Amino acid sequence: MMKDRPRIEIKPTGFDVVLDIIGAACVLIMMILPAIHYGSLPDDVPTKFGADGLPTSYSPKPLVWLLPFFGLITWVGMYVLNKYPHIFNYTVKITQENAHIQYQLATRFIRVLNTMIAVTFAYLTQEMIFTSLGEQTGIGAWFLPVFMLVMFGSIIFYLFAASTKK
Repeated sequence: MMKDRPRIEIKPTGFDVVLDIIGAACVLIMMILPAIHYGSLPDDVPTKFGADGLPTSYSPKPLVWLLPFFGLITWVGMYVLNKYPHIFNYTVKITQENAHIQYQLATRFIRVLNTMIAVTFAYLTQEMIFTSLGEQTGIGAWFLPVFMLVMFGSIIFYLFAASTKK
């Protein structure tokens, strides 16, 4: 039960701080890019891309703010959530003995995911804008496989590390 779990503060390491800075910088980038280029964008911007990386759907240009908005909400939400590791779901029973390592692994995992999401949203925002401006043709066919590999690789790594540190 969550109420039985120890409530301990997990101090961020230097790597954790770097992840938070990268994530915050990406959120800032995804807010600045549309602001800089909004006046130059055509009336319709690509909002969906196929597996080949090419645009498959266009929407009115105000939707260029959708990814930055959701990116900001997601990043802030996960950043705040990470302050409360005792409420997370775990694959092992949390005890006084394993709480510190399990919380440390879980908060690192949330930071990694949060940073990857921020990087992805910033990249997609940039690609949507540059494709709209005719500077490129899409997000690239490599995007989806790399994104999936990194995301699932991170999840598998975390689950393995958490299960071996019971």
